[in-house]
Amino acid sequence: VPYMYEIFNDWAIDYVVEFSGTLENMIQYDPRGFLEIHTKRNEEFGKSNLEMVLSMVETALENEEVQESEKTFAVVMLHILVQSCLGKIDPLIPSFVALSLKHLGNAEKTHYKVNLLALIESCIYYNPILAIRAIGENNLKPFFEVWFE
Repeated sequence: VPYMYEIFNDWAIDYVVEFSGTLENMIQYDPRGFLEIHTKRNEEFGKSNLEMVLSMVETALENEEVQESEKTFAVVMLHILVQSCLGKIDPLIPSFVALSLKHLGNAEKTHYKVNLLALIESCIYYNPILAIRAIGENNLKPFFEVWFE
């Protein structure tokens, strides 16, 4: 992860799609290892694998030059984290919901909207209390507009 993080931040922000498959495999096949293993490169950046992936996802979602079709892959990475790391990422659930709701209001492509909604649904499955509380603390208008669309 540290090498991908470095490359992504240096020049490869346009390669979200290409990074996503590798990162998804790392998360799905060894979630505990993904969350716990720290290498010398992690120490150089001062971040865990999880922090690096979250930074990459947030950068991709916030960058205006990244297309919605590519942003969808960033959202799917969060979806995979939620599904694969049950009980291990509780503090992140409210921020995932908030991030999804924030981008849901501006999303144009149906596929992107569906994946943002799926992330919220995964968060509800992961921890209903945390997710519903986070939904209530944010602007619900985009959520219901897209949900009933």
